[in-house]
Amino acid sequence: MTMVVVFGGAGFLGRRLVHRLTTERLTVRVAARHPEPARIELRSTGFDWVTIVPADVRDQASVVAAIAGADAVVNTVSAFFTAKRDFRNWHTADESDWAYGVRY
Repeated sequence: MTMVVVFGGAGFLGRRLVHRLTTERLTVRVAARHPEPARIELRSTGFDWVTIVPADVRDQASVVAAIAGADAVVNTVSAFFTAKRDFRNWHTADESDWAYGVRY
């Protein structure tokens, strides 16, 4: 079965993507910086069978662990600004930031 990892899967866009992927009978792993609120959010929409793992897109080791064994990875993380990055920088990070750990 196909495994898709969704970063930000409990957010506005991510929840909709997770729902779509699961209706297509894909296995979904949601990578969330705050797993417990993500579990609550996804349970309230009926996604009890989606796996949720802790991961922070700014932490390489947690990203590598989250995408291990995945067939596809989708980033739906969104932030208008953070202490270190503004909206544009956050959403246009170098692709190499995501390339580590991806199997070809």
